[in-house]
Parts: sequence; C-alpha cells; structure tokens
Amino acid sequence: MSKRIFALALALVLVLALTACNQEKQPGTTTGGKEPAGTTAGTNAPETPLGGDMLVDFSGGADPTGNVFASDGWSNGSVFNTFWKGDCLTYSDGQMHLGIRDANGEVDQGYYSGEARTNLYYGYGDYVVSMKPAKVEGTASTFFTCTGPYDINAQGEPNPWDEIDIEFLGKDTTGVQFNYFVNGEGGHEHWYELGFDASEGFHEYGFRWTEQAITWYVDGQPVYTVEASADTPLPAAPGRILMNYWCGTPDAEGWMGKYTLSDATADYQYIKTSAQGAPLVPEEGQGGEEIPTQGLDVNFADGAPANGSVFASDGWSNGSVFNTFWKGDQVTFTDGQLHLHIADANGEVEQGYYAGEARTALHYGYGEYTVSMKPAKVEGTASTFFTCTGNYDIGLDGNPNPWDEIDIEFLGKDTTGVQFNYFVDGQGGHEHWYELGFDASEEFHTYGFIWTEDSITWTVDGEPVYTVEASADTPLPSTPGRILMNYWCGTPDAEGWMGKYTLSDATADYQWVKTTAEGVNLGG
Repeated sequence: MSKRIFALALALVLVLALTACNQEKQPGTTTGGKEPAGTTAGTNAPETPLGGDMLVDFSGGADPTGNVFASDGWSNGSVFNTFWKGDCLTYSDGQMHLGIRDANGEVDQGYYSGEARTNLYYGYGDYVVSMKPAKVEGTASTFFTCTGPYDINAQGEPNPWDEIDIEFLGKDTTGVQFNYFVNGEGGHEHWYELGFDASEGFHEYGFRWTEQAITWYVDGQPVYTVEASADTPLPAAPGRILMNYWCGTPDAEGWMGKYTLSDATADYQYIKTSAQGAPLVPEEGQGGEEIPTQGLDVNFADGAPANGSVFASDGWSNGSVFNTFWKGDQVTFTDGQLHLHIADANGEVEQGYYAGEARTALHYGYGEYTVSMKPAKVEGTASTFFTCTGNYDIGLDGNPNPWDEIDIEFLGKDTTGVQFNYFVDGQGGHEHWYELGFDASEEFHTYGFIWTEDSITWTVDGEPVYTVEASADTPLPSTPGRILMNYWCGTPDAEGWMGKYTLSDATADYQWVKTTAEGVNLGG
C-alpha cells in the first residue's frame, strides 16, 4: 500500500506571514506595517547589549548534541511552495547552509528546501544569530521562535500559536522584517532599512524577549521595540528556535516576487541564547499525574487522559496520498469512546478534509500492543492503529531516528479484513491481508501485535494470526515509536486501492489502548 509521510513532529512550524514594504526607505530607518502603541524605532532605545551562551556553533558541522536538527518529511502548506527535506541542509566552510532544489514532481510542492529546528523549547531571554540571507527573488531566509497547537504543553493542552520573527525577503536584502504572533494573531510586520546588503556578508541579528517588551537588534544595536500593554499582548509561550529558507507559491509572488531555481543558500554561523531550553512533553501532567514509563493502559471511558499521555494531532498534513489535514477538534470523547472524525475543510487548507489523529506523548519499543476499536465502513478511508517514528524524532543518542513502523490498517471499502504492514528504515511493501470472518465495523474487537527483536506477531481477539520472523534478509523495526490512531481519506491517486471518498459522519471508534512496552521521552 502507498504510505504516509509522517511529520511531526514534533514538529511542525505554522505559516510565516510575510508582507513586502513598498514605501520609500532611508538607511537606518523603519517603515511599513501596523504600528502598535508602545513601539520605538532607531538606536536610542535604552537597551543593554544582547547576552547569552553559545547554543550551537556550526564551525564544527552539525550540532553534536542533536538539539538542532533538520526538518524532514512535510510542508507548511499555504503559500509555501516547498517541502522540508533533510538533505537540503548541509555543512561546509564552518557554516550551516539551507538550500532549495527542484522536487521533480515527487511531492505536491514544486521544490524541496531546508529548515533547521531545535528539539528543546525556549522562552523569555536574548536570542542572537549570525547569518547571511540569500539574495534570490521569491524566497525568504529566516530566524524565529515558534510554537502552536500541534505542541501539547505541561498541562496537557495545545499551545497557542506564538511566534517572533526575523525575516529577509530575497528580492530586497537591504532591509529586514520583524514580526510576531500572539495566539495566531499576526499583522505586526515592521520593516527596518539596514543601510547595507545583508546578503553580502555575515551580520548578527537578534531580539530580547521579556514579559514587558520585544526589542530587535542588528549588529548589537537595538533598532525596534514593541512594548506590552492591554491592547498589545506579546507572545508568552516557549517555542522552538527555527531557521528556514523557502520559496512561495504563485499566490505569494505579489509580495515575494517570482522564484527561479537557484543554487544560492541561506547561511548561518552560530546561534546564541540566554533562554533556558526545556523539553515540551511532560513527565508530569495535570494535577501532578505522571505519564507511566513502564507500559501504558489508557481507557477512554472517562474521556481524554488527564496526564496528556494520549493527545490529538493538530495543525499539519502527512502529504502524499493523504487528502486530510489533522485537526484537534476532529478527536472527540463520548459514550466511553474516543472518536476520530472527517470534516469538509471548505477550502481552508490545501487538503480537501480535516481529520482526526491521536498519538502518545512517549515512544514505545518491544512489547505487546492491544487496542479495542471499531473501524469506519466508508469507502475511500482508512482506520488505523500503529507505532511509528522517523527522522523528525531525535533519539537518545542525539541522532535522527529511522522511519520504523508497525501497522494495523482497515480499509473502509472492506471491513471484513484487516491489513498488517511494517517499515524498516523507510522500506515498506510488507502488506499482508487477513480475512477476519466478521465485519469489524459492526462491533468492537481487540487487535494487536507482539513485537520482539526476533519477530512480530499480529493478533485478533487475543489469538495470533500472522507472524514475520527476523532474518538476515528480513530485518524488522527496532526503534521505539509513538502509538498512533488515525482516520483519513485519500487523494484521487489513492482511489485505486482505497476507493472514492464521499463525505460521511461516520467515525473510527476506540475504547482503550494498552502496551507492556517501556515508554521513552524524546521531547518535542
């Protein structure tokens, strides 16, 4: 079966809202954008120099701690005509380089491009980057902090979309744009004329983020400040530190310009911050309840788990044959069950539909896995239970995980059978169809698998029904992954094996999920 490209992540930044400034500019001045009350421009603001320790110095190549790593396997959608690809991030000459290359029709977007992000999340403090943006029309070179509702905080709740931006438009690198988002509300763009061409050499750019104000800096000098007030709230939620280089869709050409393929790169020397980094996934949840690390036993009879051990995916799509965009409100709890829905997206995203996915906070390895579920009997859909990790997850050794996955999948066009599958370092093609002898959509049954170093055995109602044994020619998954449940419909390209989807209010329903495996906290 054609498979999903998982994004995660932990790991999905939302759309940067850039706007071009067409006003006449003078060196060392600020122009454009909506000016909130309590803003100051120029270099006379009473600010001390930015401080902070070295977070990562790219003179030695990739971050040896694994805290800064490449985004890989998804697109931000909207006006982004790029799909993040790990090999578009390279290291040479003491620098990190983010590039753009032709996708050659392999994904929906026209191009692959590079993005780097931290595994940890950072709040109030000083932030500094030494960078040189690309001078290429139709592109943006960036440095920013960001979080959003795809991140589940220590209270088990989705984060607000909070973001602080430093953005260079490749069509005019004699200026830089500052911006911020508070709970998804942007529109605070501010253009600062540098007095030099940023693409010609490395300079330091940064910001000081406090509860009372954000002050942006250029080469150690404060140049623009926004102060908090009742009418001007500022970002407050810790976010990842990100750097990306991307080109826009035709819809963005009015303010970005038209992109023509170029081998130019956005280049970065180092990042400093005084903020304290911390993992997002809680070791303790609401009310001090801990997420158990030895096994998992979640019953949805009482609704969503209070400790955040299982939560809703929100804010991205897997791309590929998925015609769905994960949305938190498509996961509901009633009648002692977790329900995954599909809803019409009404043109709000590139995909045709919103859909529901639930995932665990921790990653789990060898052990027994069981779910009580009832798939949806709707042509064009899949109802699933599986474990998965990929190179968007950074393992405890500081290196990106391989794409390892073990699947239980129901196709809505025929719920009298179930498909088993697995992936090892991105290699799938191990589909096995099992005839159940009953219609799984009519009532709840238990499904699962026993995963060991030597074999995987799938079970139905407690009985083993199919086994794959490891050998030199048959490697098996070995990397701990999240436990996931999702319900989705396919694109027209998937109709040959899924059937054609017609909007339905049917749901994929789950009563409980259990595992004996040990949980690992990778953060993010």
